[in-house]
Amino acid sequence: MDTGDLQHAERAVLMRPISYTWTQPSDEEIFADHDGTALLMNISSHGMLLLMEEAPETPQVMKVRVPTPTDLADTPTLAEVRWVRRLPFATPQSVYLVGLKFVL
Repeated sequence: MDTGDLQHAERAVLMRPISYTWTQPSDEEIFADHDGTALLMNISSHGMLLLMEEAPETPQVMKVRVPTPTDLADTPTLAEVRWVRRLPFATPQSVYLVGLKFVL
């Protein structure tokens, strides 16, 4: 089994909204937090796949709220944006698949 098969085999489908925060420059020396909500598509011990209405920069570190088995809590986790793909269908607003890798 090659590494590509191993990466796909350990993913769990988990579709639910999650919140995120990334920091973006708003001026030369000032940074602003940007908060949003994305749809979690799948998750593994190494990262997650999100469906987002905006495209983050690559590479960029985001704080995501990883869901726990109970709906009462989420765990804040840092993740690096590894890739971004715009979905090719025509809509009034673009939609992106975003691959994240957890930062330890």
